[in-house]
Amino acid sequence: MEIMAGSCWAFAAVAAMEGMNKIRTGELVSLSEQVLVDCDSLSSGCDGGRSDTALSLVAARGGITSEERYPYSGFQGKCDVDKLLFDHQASVKGFNAVPCNNERQLALAVARQPVTVYIDASGFEFQFYAGGIYRGPCSGNPARVNHAVTIVGYCEDEGEGNKYWIAKNSWSNDWGDQGYIYLAKDVPWKTGTCALASSPFYPTA
Repeated sequence: MEIMAGSCWAFAAVAAMEGMNKIRTGELVSLSEQVLVDCDSLSSGCDGGRSDTALSLVAARGGITSEERYPYSGFQGKCDVDKLLFDHQASVKGFNAVPCNNERQLALAVARQPVTVYIDASGFEFQFYAGGIYRGPCSGNPARVNHAVTIVGYCEDEGEGNKYWIAKNSWSNDWGDQGYIYLAKDVPWKTGTCALASSPFYPTA
């Protein structure tokens, strides 16, 4: 699988961990993307990475520090090992993969907590998405994925073909619908819209 461009991989992983922690503790804590950018040796910082290796790193350390204590800088720096190892504001014990290419299994997982997914976000229409259910154009080929987002829920509006996933993006609240995109759900091809069902992951506590 391709390494995701930029630091979207870290933001997607952190959004999933923030959601899990909120569900478990009742408290929404902003967690640190920068600790992943700096410390995940299997990724390349702001030049790309993978959400699953980020989740694996945090699970191996037992937790993750907060955004307040390890703020985002926008570039890869030296890993603060003390914060990586000992300053944990949210507990993470592991992570699981959702069975690939199965939107039904993905829905079961999302009903419990946010899930990271990889998608093809290369299209002009995706870049300038401003609302509504996004159906493409984009590739359903897992080999073409180049971006990571976090699916936080799903909806089924009245009418035929109005099912959609609610995905949190990392391109600021000025993009899309206040930072979110609605991706068509239960499409005829098994990999899902923009290949979102090809490789989903979620953290466990």
